[in-house]
Amino acid sequence: MSEQNIQQPTQIGLLIDELKSEDPKLRLHSIRQIKLIAQAIGIEKTREELIPFLSSKCSSLKFHRLSKPLNFKTQSLCFLPLDISEDEEIEILITLAKELGDFEIYVGGTEYVTTLLPTLISLSSFEETSLRVQVITSIEKLTKNFTPLQFEKIVFPYFQKLAKKKWFTTRSSACGLLSILYSQLDETHKAQLRKFWSAFCRDSDVIVRKSASKVFKKMLPLLEPDLVKNFAIPLFIDLSNDSQDSIRILAASNSLSFSQNLNEIDIIHDIVPVIQTLSIDKSWRFSKPIKPKVIETKILPLFLKLLRDTEPEVRTIICGKIADFCALLKQNLNFFKTILVPTLKELIHDNSEYVRVALADSITKLPPIVGKEITSENVVPLYLSLLREESAKIKLSIISNLNYVTDVLGIELIISLLIPSIIGLVKDNNWRIRLSIISYIPTLAPKLDIRYFNENFLQFSLNLLLDYVFTIREAACRNIQEFTRIFGFEWSIKFIFPSLVELSKNENYLFRQTAISCFSLLIPEYGCEYSKQTIWPELFRIASDPIPNIRLFLVTNLEKLLEYMDKEVFLETKEKLLLLVEDNDIDVIFFAKQLYNKIESKF
Repeated sequence: MSEQNIQQPTQIGLLIDELKSEDPKLRLHSIRQIKLIAQAIGIEKTREELIPFLSSKCSSLKFHRLSKPLNFKTQSLCFLPLDISEDEEIEILITLAKELGDFEIYVGGTEYVTTLLPTLISLSSFEETSLRVQVITSIEKLTKNFTPLQFEKIVFPYFQKLAKKKWFTTRSSACGLLSILYSQLDETHKAQLRKFWSAFCRDSDVIVRKSASKVFKKMLPLLEPDLVKNFAIPLFIDLSNDSQDSIRILAASNSLSFSQNLNEIDIIHDIVPVIQTLSIDKSWRFSKPIKPKVIETKILPLFLKLLRDTEPEVRTIICGKIADFCALLKQNLNFFKTILVPTLKELIHDNSEYVRVALADSITKLPPIVGKEITSENVVPLYLSLLREESAKIKLSIISNLNYVTDVLGIELIISLLIPSIIGLVKDNNWRIRLSIISYIPTLAPKLDIRYFNENFLQFSLNLLLDYVFTIREAACRNIQEFTRIFGFEWSIKFIFPSLVELSKNENYLFRQTAISCFSLLIPEYGCEYSKQTIWPELFRIASDPIPNIRLFLVTNLEKLLEYMDKEVFLETKEKLLLLVEDNDIDVIFFAKQLYNKIESKF
């Protein structure tokens, strides 16, 4: 079979097959491989075939569940209303949007970034907020090297189309492009952007007004002082009087941003009255003033009052600002122990989960502000109470921010006060909690005695390699590499390597794949000589695995390990590849042949 015949079904055939699969994990896997596929087919075919293909698959993903029949004569399908609720499909599209943000080199550089923008603009019309946020992030990355002329001729027209469409999702996405464009365009275009922003702030749809309100923090630093006062403040006041509670909440949050762009007189005159009005709103909150005296006399009473507000939404917002508020008064923390802590103890038992989640997230940021003594005596007991909560979100908030308390308390107090509770959560049913613990342990490990680590963390770290969630297994592999760096090669050979060999023979092919990932990460840590004695023989054995996906995964990992091969390993690798180019699986053949040719040209 000629190389062209091998390539033709393989270029994007794997992606097509997996996108058609009933298994969402396979569809997600295909999107994660688009860089590998782009590298395999080359820049020209990536632009002319892969990107249009991905764009068409986006359309099918977003339209096949619409309740109304589609009019396929419509010119701009990407701006139709969207209604995708399945988490799997949303995750696929978020992953695609993220991957495209790093795709500049695969389409030929900045000059050809324009081939990627239509797909991202299409994705920006989804109702899923996290997807639209990722799209804007990717567009910002792709256009970072654009000239002002390119922003004017390429990005600004896209912005106008989004801003003028009738669907709220496109107008909401257009809000995300405001600050990106404003910093690059001339005064004429800036005036147009301000006009659009003003319209968004008064849009009939609450989601658009909310997106427009979120723009303040990025736009205010770009505005001249007179525009802040004469243009931005009126918008801020309008939003602070909005009929929707969520908009008014954002308006108060935006008042924090004005403190960096207005003098004290203007803040007291224009911003504080709005804060005071919102503080008596039956759905409301606070802001960041300038001087400590202003904080204590005008804002502190409002803050304490709002922590006990009758509306849960108000308490949620204020709890989220506890750390910020304490930072403003960190020179006088007596109020924390005498006034605030009793209130926080009450809020731990608040009947609203949203309030408790916001409280957990905020108090984890307190240790650097309040210091070691207050943290150990007052904050840690709050942590322990919240860790006993059934809510996964609350536990995640605590665990995800444990670095704050670790840095302040030191390892001895962490071990005595928090570690037992943390270890107890490693078997939690929620995979995100397990992932948070995995992410935290490497920051803790360097401060632990090896014996203590082996007794308390080693076995569950190995058990996580058998987790049913791919993301957990992937993170567990990275942890194994990090532990090897921390505790040394000899420790890894004794305590890690035997378990990986056993894992590589597991009857479940997914766990054998995990073993390959671990072996690949450990080769740089073991060094050439020790790897030849331990890891390489295991990898070469896996080359004859009965599952094609395992053989394919091995080949892709071998390519990453070329720089760690000496002559002996290099020759044996070539031998295995010669066998794999005669494989019965077309994808294994293609990638094995590609790697073999690469090795031949390099050596």
